[in-house]
Amino acid sequence: MATKTKKTAAQTYEDRAQDIGALLGWLQDELEVHEEKAKAAPASWALVGDLTEVRMRLVDALTFLSGNNDIAIAEALADLRN
Repeated sequence: MATKTKKTAAQTYEDRAQDIGALLGWLQDELEVHEEKAKAAPASWALVGDLTEVRMRLVDALTFLSGNNDIAIAEALADLRN
């Protein structure tokens, strides 16, 4: 039976950071696929709902990681759209 080598906090942190980077890239790929679906069905509010859910979860993650509240994040997003 193989023994497991315990990783340090720094090694595990780096693993998690790499995972997050990979997940963000994967999310971008999935957004591109989803956008094609939206172009094919421009009246679909279900697809808007998908993005609303993803946006909410991303705001939650950013709130957790940054310490900013959701209002500050919403305001920053509104500024970026203007």
